[in-house]
Amino acid sequence: MGSRRGRWVRWPRQALAPGRSGQSRALPVAGGAAGFTLVEVLVSLAIFVVGLVGIGAMVVTAQRAAAVDEMRTRADLLAQSILEEATAAARVPGAFTPLGALALDPVRVAAWQAEAATLPRGSLRILLDPLDDVRGSRLTVTVAWHGRGDTPFQFSASERFAAP
Repeated sequence: MGSRRGRWVRWPRQALAPGRSGQSRALPVAGGAAGFTLVEVLVSLAIFVVGLVGIGAMVVTAQRAAAVDEMRTRADLLAQSILEEATAAARVPGAFTPLGALALDPVRVAAWQAEAATLPRGSLRILLDPLDDVRGSRLTVTVAWHGRGDTPFQFSASERFAAP
């Protein structure tokens, strides 16, 4: 009689132990038991745990990257809003000093400083440099902050304003 894995077979009468009166009984085929061995279960469990640890590490890395991106976005928005307000202010008569430098409102500068301070160890630097070729200023806005592990970051933007 042929045997197959996972099937019960009838053993011939000759295979029975002596002293048995010719009865036959069903025996499992050697190595054909259905199910998983303990080793197979442990190996699959170990592979599953390694996968979960990898997924957990990816989630943590993604959260850290998202936090850094949020700070960069906030710094970019602050710098761009300062430049936009300065651009609008430059169109107003009397916005430039007699030497041709752009005059910024000290109240607005203080508000920008306070907004930059909401970033982790955030700071704001506004530089007004005179232009060489014409009367006017180059406004450079730099927003700096510290990320995780005390890593310094900064964002800078500049605009050129010519006096009328």
